[in-house]
Amino acid sequence: MEPLLTVRILASVAAFMGTAAVVLLLHEPAATWHRRRRRVLTSRLQALFIREAPVEQGLWLVYGLAGVVFLASALALRSALVGLCAAALLLVVPDAVVAFLYRRRRRELDRQVPDAIQAMANSLRAGASLVQAIGEVATGGLAPIREEFRLILEEYHLGAPLDRALDDARRRLGNRNLDLAFAVLLVGRESGGNLPQILERTAGAVRELWRLEEEVRTRTAEGRLSAKILGVMPAVLLGLYALIDPSAIGSLFSHPAGIFTLGLAAVLAAVGMAWTWRIARLDV
Repeated sequence: MEPLLTVRILASVAAFMGTAAVVLLLHEPAATWHRRRRRVLTSRLQALFIREAPVEQGLWLVYGLAGVVFLASALALRSALVGLCAAALLLVVPDAVVAFLYRRRRRELDRQVPDAIQAMANSLRAGASLVQAIGEVATGGLAPIREEFRLILEEYHLGAPLDRALDDARRRLGNRNLDLAFAVLLVGRESGGNLPQILERTAGAVRELWRLEEEVRTRTAEGRLSAKILGVMPAVLLGLYALIDPSAIGSLFSHPAGIFTLGLAAVLAAVGMAWTWRIARLDV
């Protein structure tokens, strides 16, 4: 057997064994990450009232598309790094879209909580029962809080005690303003007292808290914008340089020193963006 052929066979066997070892080592962490990702996506889609979404099939479709994008980019541009970046970008798109919709819904829910509490207080003052007051928000409120109160009524009509229905809603929503309102309702039912007046005061306190949160969000908007620009500008500048001098940019993706420089720049940009975002993000 020729020495060159022997070397190629040994190299192929070594590459196969190395790939198999990597797969075995990463199998369990990858499976754990997949299960956690599926759980988070399912929970957020259910919070968005998207109940029957095929999350498992959708994730595997994204994985397959990411592999195709990696191969196509690596073969077309002759750079594994570009293919890896494109595949990674595709992998995070579903999570980013769902997270954006989830945050927007929670913010809208926060904004509607004071009006919902005030509507319940008005209904109770008019002589309605607590279930009827909740039904007033479930029928006359705006989405998304109308949908959440409708779930409370559905659970109550299916035989669950109202206390448990409210407690389930608190755990499901994880909204501190609604936690406060439901706690007031539960305590008021047990201890008595002027519940409409207590709810009105609670609505005023929640409304003031929302105003403070909006003021903080407005004052820190410039810092958050700076963090976004800091994260986007390196990619924009890299694209502009690629248009001006493609050969120079190509060496960044093919030469080891260029790949190291790109990796270091990406890490520094990510650290700077995260640091700026953390400074600009304040909790009331």
